[in-house]
Amino acid sequence: MSAANRTAGGWALIAVGLLNVLVFLIHPTRGDHAPLIGPWGINAITHTLGVGLMPVLLLGCWALGEWLGLDRPLVRFALCCNLLAVVLVCIAGLTSGWITPAGFELSEEAGRLGVALNRACDRGYVAFMGLAMACNGLALPARHRALKLFSPFAGLMPVAWVLSGAFNPHVHAMLLLSAGQVVWWIAAGRALLVKPTGQ
Repeated sequence: MSAANRTAGGWALIAVGLLNVLVFLIHPTRGDHAPLIGPWGINAITHTLGVGLMPVLLLGCWALGEWLGLDRPLVRFALCCNLLAVVLVCIAGLTSGWITPAGFELSEEAGRLGVALNRACDRGYVAFMGLAMACNGLALPARHRALKLFSPFAGLMPVAWVLSGAFNPHVHAMLLLSAGQVVWWIAAGRALLVKPTGQ
């Protein structure tokens, strides 16, 4: 892959990691729909910002896949999981930020349906992103030993949590999972940026 694409992908992953921290710092613990800037409340701002980060995340994931070798089935599978995770989190964010508030204005049942859709998509996002992190970690070169060892833990623990049926995707649970993702994205971004001598 070109040095420019590798560099852009590395910075994209780091940026997503850092901006994800910002998203959760301003994320309301409950749906706060009071207008803050024009028609935009903090709930809508938070979720729109989160969805807006997804093309940047995809740029980073694509570059990571190219670097690891898209001719390898494990890397292709990881990229497919990343793509599914991004689609699901976009649906979750748009639902929580815009559809659910409108649903509650119609009826309690419509609002609850929006919440259910959001949480279903959150569960799918967590599982697919975890699988992608674990698979990309396994595909990493041996020189990235620390990230290779961290990846199965950071990736498969969330998958196990979702499959256990005990995972409830409220903001505190998502913040806990996000912490592991942030560390992984920043570490993977740095791996893309660091070019070994002679490569």
